[in-house]
This record gives sequence, structure tokens and C-alpha cells, in this order.
Amino acid sequence: MYGVNYRREEKRLLKAIASFLPVWLGNRKVVFISDGHINNGGGEDNFKHNIPLLADIVLPWYAMREYLIVLVGDIAELWETIWQKIIAYAPNMRVIPSLFHCWFWLKGNHDWDISPFLDDRLKDVVFARGLRIVDEKRNTVGFACHGDLIDRFNRPGWFQKYIIRPFIRYIWVWIERLFGRVKERSPAKNTKWGEELDTFIDWFCNKHGLFAITAHTHNPFIRILKNGLHANCGSWVNDGGQTVEYGSNGMRVVKWKPDGTREVFDGRKVRVYGVHKKKSGRKYRPRRK
Repeated sequence: MYGVNYRREEKRLLKAIASFLPVWLGNRKVVFISDGHINNGGGEDNFKHNIPLLADIVLPWYAMREYLIVLVGDIAELWETIWQKIIAYAPNMRVIPSLFHCWFWLKGNHDWDISPFLDDRLKDVVFARGLRIVDEKRNTVGFACHGDLIDRFNRPGWFQKYIIRPFIRYIWVWIERLFGRVKERSPAKNTKWGEELDTFIDWFCNKHGLFAITAHTHNPFIRILKNGLHANCGSWVNDGGQTVEYGSNGMRVVKWKPDGTREVFDGRKVRVYGVHKKKSGRKYRPRRK
């Protein structure tokens, strides 16, 4: 049942990258955030417990350091609910204004059809399927996308529209309401399938000499390959969340714990930082333990 057809998916991904929005990052500081699955606050909402962390610590931390935000898909949970109910849940408004003040929003399989719900909050957001990252000479050096393009069970199409989405909205939602929050979703819950998708991206980057920033599998990592690099943004549906930071010092994955601690991993070693309150001035700042 499982297994990625490498030849077919390689052609699909090459074609997709060619159509992605080209962007030169240069020396900009960029943070990539994905898989918030912002919901309506009900029992099926896997994001609401992370609202204080994201609103009070993470987003202010990046704003203070002038990071540009790129949302890498599945930010809004449009399989289980509708946009009007998401913005009607008051605690979400602690996050939405800052989060949606982003540079780009790369659509994922759960927020692929957000366009009909656009309102004033999203009027300045640039939506794209993915970014083709180029150098000064406009040569492609990497790409960023949600990662569902190579997932035959979840990418946009008839299977998702008529089978997966109705199951999630009318059956899975009630399972979560009855039995409480379920920590992960497919393919993240199915670690075998998720790892196959991530492994294919590794192979693709290594073959074509590219770096990739993806999401979708809820599996945060950064892998330094022989001829490339692959980083995954993780998710915000468990206790805490993860981001991918890009800047002049390279790329790294940051794990944000519920207490505000930052665990930084650049593919070689882990560095742990603490976050504490000041009596005056900025509300939060990092401190090396």
C-alpha cells in the first residue's frame, strides 16, 4: 500500500518547482512556520493549547529580531471546520494578526482552498504553492513547500475532496470530540509513510544539489546531505512547536517547549536556551543556560 514511486514523483516535483514563485533570500532573516491547524476551539482543536506560547513568546521573539515569516501550509484547519468559526474563536485573535502579517503563505492540503474565505485580515498576504529559492544569478538553489505534492493520499485531488475530507469533517471530528485531543494526524501518525515521504525529499535534494524546507509530516529535523540539505518545520499540534530559521548563519531547526525554552539544532549539535521575563522593557529575551 505504501511506497513512493521515485521516478514519477521526481518528475512531478521538478515540474512543480519550475512553477513556484521565485524569491531571493539574500541576507534576510526568515522563519518558517507550519502545521498550526488553527481550529474553532472545540474538542478536536489540536492548536488551542499552544496559543499562549506562540502569541506571548515565539512571535514576539521573532518580531523583535525582524524575522520575516513564511507560513509553510496547514496553518488553518479547513478540513474540520470553516474559516468563519476559526476567526469567531476569540483566543485565536491573539495569534492571527501577528501570524498572518507574513511574507508568504504556502498552501498545504488542509488550507488549500482558503481563497473563498479571504477577508481584510488576509488582504496583504501573498499566497503561493511553493517558493523557488534562487541566488543572485537567478539559479535555483532550493525550494520551500508544504510537502503534500508527493503524498498521493493527501495532495489536492478527487481522493482528498471526496474521501479524505468528508471522513475528517464528519467522522474524525466526532472521534476527537468524544475521546479528546489526538496528538498527531496522518501522515505524521503513520511514521512509516511520513518517513518515506521525508526520505524521498532527502534523495531528491541530494540528487539535484538543492536544499529544501518542507512540512506535512509533523517530523522536525534538519539533515545535512552529501549534496544538499533538508529541513522540516514540524508542527504546533503537540505540547510546544517547532520552526525553521534561515539567516546569514545558515539554517537551523528550533524546538520551542511550553515553558519558552529554545532547543536549537543545526544538524551537528543541540544548543539549549532559556526564556525569562524582565521587569521592564521588552517582555521576553533569550538567555543562554
